[in-house]
Amino acid sequence: MSTRQIGFAACSALSFALVVIPTSALAITFTTIDFPGARDTFSYGMNAEGDVVGAYTDQGSSTHGILLHQGALTTIDFPDAIFTEAFGVNQSGDIVGTYIPAGGSLLNAQGFLLHQGIFTTIAFPGAARTEAFGINSRGDIVGFYDLTGAEPPPGPFPPPRPFHGFVLHQGTFTTIDFPGAFLTEAQGINSEGDIVGLYNFPGASPHGFVLHRGNFTTIDPPGALFTEAHGINPEGDIVGLHGGLGPSGVFLLQKGAFTTFDFPGAIFTFGLAINPKGDIVGSYFDAVNFFFHGFLMQQ
Repeated sequence: MSTRQIGFAACSALSFALVVIPTSALAITFTTIDFPGARDTFSYGMNAEGDVVGAYTDQGSSTHGILLHQGALTTIDFPDAIFTEAFGVNQSGDIVGTYIPAGGSLLNAQGFLLHQGIFTTIAFPGAARTEAFGINSRGDIVGFYDLTGAEPPPGPFPPPRPFHGFVLHQGTFTTIDFPGAFLTEAQGINSEGDIVGLYNFPGASPHGFVLHRGNFTTIDPPGALFTEAHGINPEGDIVGLHGGLGPSGVFLLQKGAFTTFDFPGAIFTFGLAINPKGDIVGSYFDAVNFFFHGFLMQQ
């Protein structure tokens, strides 16, 4: 593991676009999150205080992590990295994500933890690639690792990579593999230690899962051809994305019932995190300029 300290470059400007969608029971407010001057902006994670983390792509196609805190956007760049994305943030403000070292590629990407201004690399022992996606209030971190580091075979439908999920607890890695699956990714973890993610078998579409007290449960909204579970809050509400023959986009699983939605007018929408208040963050692809934007959904 390596640690380095770096300062932040702050940006005070923020683009907000509000769209209120009335429903029979409540009004849902969508807020667009755009990094000023960016080509694309993505929102990936959020904590109970409403801090949002994600990434943006600049006009030169370089990708940088971002933090949205009290209305101000801050760039996050791992030292000497050519690519940085921030995926998760907890109540203490600790941030996890992924970076690509200088001269590297996505095949040897590494995870990171940013704690009180100090970066620490997160690398599963012996793995060629490690990505960190979620962190809870106890500091437990989840993600996935790849032992091979090999290029996928050519073709329009390559087989799933042999990825394994992991949880990092007090300095110790534990592998998470859905029984019999060829690919498992741990995407989110709540304060109770419940973990959500996705898995799939060769030749099959991915399914979401929740791991609760050592037991896996598959998550698939009705009619979905593929499902990815990305976020879970302390109440056990789960958010993710799904697609199929019917409506596709964001799903919310709350008290055993599925709700689906899309950002108004978007071509497609991804829901990636949910906090204790039930606020959801994610990203959408607009139908006008064909760019990605982050969003915050409140109800």
